[in-house]
Amino acid sequence: MDVGKPISMKIGVDARLLGESLTGIGRYTFEMSKQFVDEFEKDHQFIFYASKKVPITISNRLSDFRFKTSSANSRVERMIWSQTKLPYWANNDQVDLFWGPTHRLPNFLSSKIARVVTVHDLVWKYTPETMRKLSLSVEKHLMPSAISQADLIIADSESTAEGIRETFPNFKDKVRVVHLGVSEMPKSNGLDSMLKLGITKPYILFVGTLEPRKNLARLLESFSNTSDEIKKSVSLVIVGGKGWGNINLDEEIKRCNLGQSVKVLGFVEDNQLSTLYSEALFLAMPSLYEGFGLPILEAMSFGTPVLTSNVSSMPEVLGSGGIVVNPLSVNEMTGAIETLILNNDLRTQLGNNAKIESTKFSWKKAANSAIEIFEEALEIRKSKINSI
Repeated sequence: MDVGKPISMKIGVDARLLGESLTGIGRYTFEMSKQFVDEFEKDHQFIFYASKKVPITISNRLSDFRFKTSSANSRVERMIWSQTKLPYWANNDQVDLFWGPTHRLPNFLSSKIARVVTVHDLVWKYTPETMRKLSLSVEKHLMPSAISQADLIIADSESTAEGIRETFPNFKDKVRVVHLGVSEMPKSNGLDSMLKLGITKPYILFVGTLEPRKNLARLLESFSNTSDEIKKSVSLVIVGGKGWGNINLDEEIKRCNLGQSVKVLGFVEDNQLSTLYSEALFLAMPSLYEGFGLPILEAMSFGTPVLTSNVSSMPEVLGSGGIVVNPLSVNEMTGAIETLILNNDLRTQLGNNAKIESTKFSWKKAANSAIEIFEEALEIRKSKINSI
């Protein structure tokens, strides 16, 4: 930043998720923040507020001096922090704009501060049965509050934007769509490296937190309904950390008689994940609902076709890079799995399409759009203040 050069905006960021493993919204927060710092620090000042210490591998990428951290480790402590110290810091720093990338905005911000919130999905409305009771209660309370407070709202997809407009019609004019980008991932280590993970034959890949919304039980059942020849020659590889919902994966695999055909890897690092994406026959992500569906885009960036659902945002992200199915239909899913495994030419064509489709998305483009929205929100806030 040039010394003495005027700052257009001082922007406060709710960076609480940068202290956690970077999955989902945490990765979104990091990728957007990195682009802000890399592309816009000459024009704007960014301050990152975190509820606990952020790993040095993250803070170094964004520069330590931009961080203010606390020591709120438990969920309850973080919730208290978000409505006490967080707004206190933002007010004391006299930020021009506050951005909440996690569906939420703190109460008690100064009336002078413009506010933008990112809404990634409306799971609490469309598939509430797939959420923990506490998470459902928190989302149903805090998201409407944030949407009401916000000068503008960023939605990850047209599907999510439409959901916000339907659910909160009084605020429909606040909504702006900014698609996510493709995270820079390591190059594939090649098929031979899969042997270290115990993967010895072609495989279908599933990536996602193990929770009910991901529809893993139906995916397993669909795979079990394929021919014996397919189950002998192809594996289903499952990647993702434990979520909630009492999903007993071992029991589901046993119930479907897939003990020899499924490989469960749990959470993997990016260097392994990039290889898994690159070498997979296709990604299977038949979720019941997604606000965007980042693994779809990540797989497509490696030229890997995708089998996903025909609901919410997933067709919007996929484009022509794969096949969509009714996520409630086991028969339809089974047919699509067999088609993608047996039809090499189709799989190649869809993989080529996927690579092209993925180039439409970038974090740089997303950050540029977000900055424009921040500037618009600041003008809206100034108009509100001047009209009082």
